[in-house]
Amino acid sequence: MKEEMIEPAPRGAQHYPIRVIETDKMLLTTQEVSDLTGIPAATLNAWRCRKQGPRYVKFPRGVFYRPSTLKKYFESCEVRTVDM
Repeated sequence: MKEEMIEPAPRGAQHYPIRVIETDKMLLTTQEVSDLTGIPAATLNAWRCRKQGPRYVKFPRGVFYRPSTLKKYFESCEVRTVDM
């Protein structure tokens, strides 16, 4: 597995250090995303209810996230600094 550290700053949300791990899995559960990112599952659930946060896929058996969509979402939240 390849690890990449990025730090998102979603508008109106707490700041969480994020560790996105590239995986061969096509879809991740809410709990897997929580485990990988440190963002509580309850926060991900609340974001979905408010139509915020990363895009997701909804099936009758649950909600799932594509790793590629998560990476794009967190990259879009990056804040440019003087050092970068």
